[in-house]
Amino acid sequence: MQCDQVRPRLSDYVADRVAGRGEHASLEAQAVEQHLQVCAACRAAAERLRIVEEALWRYPGVTPPADLTADIMRRVARERPAVEEQWQALPWDVWVPAVAFVLALLVAVASIPPHLLSVALAEGIDGTLASWTAQVRGWLAPLAQGGLLAVALAALLAVTAGWGLSLALSAWPSDELSAMEARVAHAAARLWNLARRAH
Repeated sequence: MQCDQVRPRLSDYVADRVAGRGEHASLEAQAVEQHLQVCAACRAAAERLRIVEEALWRYPGVTPPADLTADIMRRVARERPAVEEQWQALPWDVWVPAVAFVLALLVAVASIPPHLLSVALAEGIDGTLASWTAQVRGWLAPLAQGGLLAVALAALLAVTAGWGLSLALSAWPSDELSAMEARVAHAAARLWNLARRAH
């Protein structure tokens, strides 16, 4: 065995020896012993571990009070912050970036040049896209006159949305994240069904 293989095993090896469990040494323990005979650095590390292990064995054991667990749980319950009401569909740190993303998407759709849209329609995309794009263009006409301003705003909104969603969701516990995924999937399924019924 090499030093990098022995070092992780030294603690268990020394603990077994100090506790008197080393009589029936495993092949691994025998390999560690052989290495310690030829390696002064690992032997010194094992000696330091032995001193600590023996000191721990000499230290008197302490029996915890019978009500220790109940006492700790009472303290934790008292110190636990109150859970906020969950009356809103999405917390602010999710819906603000989501709104920014939707606005960026609207600006991007309104920025589609008409000649590209007509090519897409010629390739078989339904006329719904054209009417929807026309509506969005009407809403965002003041921004479209700005040209570069509209592109900069779309980029800013997209970056803000991505950054905000990443930061917000990275801090969520996994069970809350799973619940949010389920709610979003349910909402998407409802929207999909409504859209299918409309056509």
